[in-house]
Amino acid sequence: KESKLQKGRDLVRRIRRRELYQYVNDFAVPEQDIIGFKPVTEVDITSCQGDNNIPGGLRPDDIMVQNVKIDYSMKNKNPVDSVKFFQDYGDTHSFHIDKSKVSLLLPNSFIERKVR
Repeated sequence: KESKLQKGRDLVRRIRRRELYQYVNDFAVPEQDIIGFKPVTEVDITSCQGDNNIPGGLRPDDIMVQNVKIDYSMKNKNPVDSVKFFQDYGDTHSFHIDKSKVSLLLPNSFIERKVR
């Protein structure tokens, strides 16, 4: 019974001692490459390593890669285009607001991919 909890205890001990993973880098995928982007794996990273000072080299199980996709659940569509606006509370006629009339701060792309 005690051995089943040891892995959890070790994890909590590492967190309390701040023995955390080291964050190395992230990469924002350019907008024009998002559509056909193939997720990056640990093997992809380790196969590209050059000379380093790590004895035995860097192995795939030494690192963790996260492929992050952020969107508005509509892929690359503007979510405001799906919202119906009404002039008054009791109106039954709805209308859409053009992107140019909403704000100049709206993004051109509604999807983002990062590899970290």
